[in-house]
Amino acid sequence: MADILDYRRKAGVTRAPTPAVAPPNQQAPTNQVVGTGFVGLDRYLQANRSAAQAMAQKVGDTVAGKAGAAEQAITGAKDTFAAKSQAAAVTYDPSKAATAAQAGDIQRQLVQAGGYQGPKDWAGAAVDVADVTKKTVQGANAVAGLGTQGGIASLLKESYNGGGGTSGGSALDAALTGAVGGGRFQELQGAYKDLSDRLISGQKSTEDVYKANAKGARTAASQYGQRAFELAQQERAAEDARLAAEAAEAERQRLERERLEAEKWLRQRNPKPGPHTGIPNAGRGW
Repeated sequence: MADILDYRRKAGVTRAPTPAVAPPNQQAPTNQVVGTGFVGLDRYLQANRSAAQAMAQKVGDTVAGKAGAAEQAITGAKDTFAAKSQAAAVTYDPSKAATAAQAGDIQRQLVQAGGYQGPKDWAGAAVDVADVTKKTVQGANAVAGLGTQGGIASLLKESYNGGGGTSGGSALDAALTGAVGGGRFQELQGAYKDLSDRLISGQKSTEDVYKANAKGARTAASQYGQRAFELAQQERAAEDARLAAEAAEAERQRLERERLEAEKWLRQRNPKPGPHTGIPNAGRGW
């Protein structure tokens, strides 16, 4: 197996060292990879460190891309749901209930509409749940693949568009890649190990938001109803006061008219002395 890795050729790296064959009835040293001609892994790594680093970088980029896409999809779904839920949320606004009629109309509208009319879940917010789930599964599987040699081998083939050579070469590739990529791989695993949990919790959180918004709509309807009642009482009291004031004014005017009529009658009964006679009640036959 003089030429072990198609990946390396695609990455522009060197040929692998010629493997040594173990004598009959003798096992390969413990630091050598079985199935690769018993050449020690350290020798392969020394001869192909730059190649291994390039492969580790490629695999890391593949995993980061898939995990990042999953994270972005989950965050996008949560943001879309939150925005549409917030837009449909109903809260009590006193400025919209300046009169009993206004408050009563809003209450009736809320009751007739059934309260909160926003989305109940991601699907209700027009989120492509299947796509989010697919990306999450792909991301989680990619992250999990960093933990096994077989997983790294699969990621290598995917990263290099399906290249890979023999199974022995693929296993050696994975071993070399894992040996030099451990630090970054661990960081990726730490950052994205909970992708599946994020998906589940993101979908579960919609239920809590929906319940809160539904409760908020019921509370708002009750507040508008209470406001309509209070304003109606105030308006009735104001109307009663207005009618009472009008009645009082009408009575005052009636009394004023009666007073003026009485004064007129008295003047007619007792006129002042005439201008020429100087005699009281002149001209009235008294």
